[in-house]
Amino acid sequence: MASSCGLVSLDGDGRAAALPPSSVLVEVQVLEFVARHRLNQTFVNEGSSAIGEAAYVFPLMEGVSVSGFSARFSDGRRINGEVRERGAARSAFAEAAGRGLRAALLERRAADVFQASIGRLGAGEQAEVTLEYCLELPLSDGALRVTIPAHVSPRYCPPQGADPAEIECGRAIAEYGAAPAGARFAARLAVAIAGGVASIDSPTHALQASGAHASVDAAGLDKDLVVVVRPRQLFEPVVVRELVDARGTEALMLSLVPRFDSGSQPTEAIFVLDCSCSMRGARMQQAKRATSIFLRSLPADSFLNIVLFGCSFHAWRQEGSAAYDQRALQEASAFVDRADANLGGTNMLEPLQFAMRQPAVPGVQRAIFLLTDGCVDNQSEVLSAVRGGACRCFAVGIGSGVSTALVRGVARESDGSAAFV
Repeated sequence: MASSCGLVSLDGDGRAAALPPSSVLVEVQVLEFVARHRLNQTFVNEGSSAIGEAAYVFPLMEGVSVSGFSARFSDGRRINGEVRERGAARSAFAEAAGRGLRAALLERRAADVFQASIGRLGAGEQAEVTLEYCLELPLSDGALRVTIPAHVSPRYCPPQGADPAEIECGRAIAEYGAAPAGARFAARLAVAIAGGVASIDSPTHALQASGAHASVDAAGLDKDLVVVVRPRQLFEPVVVRELVDARGTEALMLSLVPRFDSGSQPTEAIFVLDCSCSMRGARMQQAKRATSIFLRSLPADSFLNIVLFGCSFHAWRQEGSAAYDQRALQEASAFVDRADANLGGTNMLEPLQFAMRQPAVPGVQRAIFLLTDGCVDNQSEVLSAVRGGACRCFAVGIGSGVSTALVRGVARESDGSAAFV
């Protein structure tokens, strides 16, 4: 079983090693369009020697708010998270660790990768780590989409100049191994929607669903667990009021889904397709199928072009987009069919700039469709390039473990939208 999180240790040679969980329990509470996740993982140091420094590394989708963190050890001690300024938190952790006390430090290491240092873990000792976070759920085709990541994939790219410990964490994520024999995964979902729940199902796994509740019990996950919740009354506005007695505060949340009556406008669609080596296998096939579906779904008055990229990029038409007709569709489809994941690394900036610099077609609105599985080490430059540009970018994340910070960031900065397949 692969996991969405990992307990990482550094051995005497300074190399990162991952300790898979022996059990995983995810509890999700959906309230209207917001989900609260409670992730509980148990790790056991089955080695003959202690782990001097252990770190809990995990990815979270872009836009997630962490609300709680705790670690409980087999000797009965427990660490509860407390929010502090970063410098003060690091100083307090170093002081506690230096005194031999149990301590943990949770901090963001990248846009969508968090790390918690939990200190020493003795031989045979067990650590139970609990993380709580909440996020707004995406709405697609009249349904809410809840995603529980299956594992940490090799997508975390430390930025240039990153410290060695951060690079080792990235390598440990990529090398996260199989869980011990007898390991179990369980997920529990409870939904509270004012208008009621029409259905709960999953396109990825078999669910035990009843009314507003669903569950999954398995030896592990080989891909992301996706649960689709369909409300009965989607377009009815709802106000939720919450009181927090311990703090003497209250909060209001207004949920509504607007209706738009948008007119049609001719579109120039430029598809920017990731053909880097990490796209090999099923991801490349998914991306090509998605692009083919997009091509055949374009309106008759559209224009189109295709750009394949890796270390370098190649465009179907260097001189600009072609008017959409049967011949253009056949040639573009053949160009996509020949695409393969053989273009090396992921240089996303230049192909996006090329697409945005193409000569404009008078009276036609340009849209860029980016299909990628990756993470780039110049994410800020990519986001700056698409920010406030003359065209919108619609980003599609391919496969499990895609960087949600990159995909959603490109869509957000260009006033587009993001999707994941």
